[in-house]
Amino acid sequence: ARADVQRSRYDRAIEQLTDFLERFTATDEERALHAGPVATTVEQLAGQASERGAERLLAAAETLYELHAESGADGQMVRAAFLARHDRLDEALDLAEEAAGECRPDILVGTIVDLLGRGTAPEAQRQRAEQLMRAGLERHERPTGLLLALADYYAYVRRNREAKELYREVLDRRPDQVLALNNLGVLMALEGVQLDSALAMIQRAIEVAGPSPSLIDSRATIRLARGEYQEALADMTAVLAEAPTAAAHFRHAQVLHRLGLRSAATEAWEEALRMDLTPESLHPLERSAYEALRRELGGDVRQASR
Repeated sequence: ARADVQRSRYDRAIEQLTDFLERFTATDEERALHAGPVATTVEQLAGQASERGAERLLAAAETLYELHAESGADGQMVRAAFLARHDRLDEALDLAEEAAGECRPDILVGTIVDLLGRGTAPEAQRQRAEQLMRAGLERHERPTGLLLALADYYAYVRRNREAKELYREVLDRRPDQVLALNNLGVLMALEGVQLDSALAMIQRAIEVAGPSPSLIDSRATIRLARGEYQEALADMTAVLAEAPTAAAHFRHAQVLHRLGLRSAATEAWEEALRMDLTPESLHPLERSAYEALRRELGGDVRQASR
């Protein structure tokens, strides 16, 4: 199917995948259940297609997700996530609210991430998603995934006290939970509070999970808040060697600017902008630093580079 998409034979790709579903399922119940993974494959192929092909593939994916929804609440929630990924948020929330009472909590978390993950949901829709999470916490005895999803949401909307309470609830149960250690440590650093604790948390996360670029990036953020600029620079150099993202170049520019290396900071800042850095792509508490660098180092170079 992937080869057919690369050759723009979209109908043939869809036919192959739907035929596979028909051949390897014996009953309507099995077909509905296994339609979900096939739908996911078709949706992923749409990302590799032309605009016309993507429309055709996404229409086929939606039909398959509708079939998957017939398998029960979990399938309905998976369909809701598809709708959310394609900016049909009201439809997604209607379906999610209908299915939330019976679906698995991990599937609810995945749908919530798709509803809120890009930060584009209007306030009324964010409030509906919050209610889904809060209800899910009580229904499922406060599972870790939902606690983290709600904590991340609170951090996004700057309800920092509530976010920290939920991260600490996770850590009270699971002291080595890496996401909670990372996210709480970064939040405290960006607030400029309890910086010793923040550093201890990220060091523990690195001990547990290894020195991934994302965790080293977080440590650089904490070291920056602590005024440990040389150590933060070493961390960001290591991050950029493995994962040179726009956000990493932004933090590199921050560190270089604090060290008084204006020319190097400007180069890092401009690279971040060329990679389409936006304030919305950063943690909410980093956006004032974005504006400060923009004033100090210059405006948007992206248009000039195209």
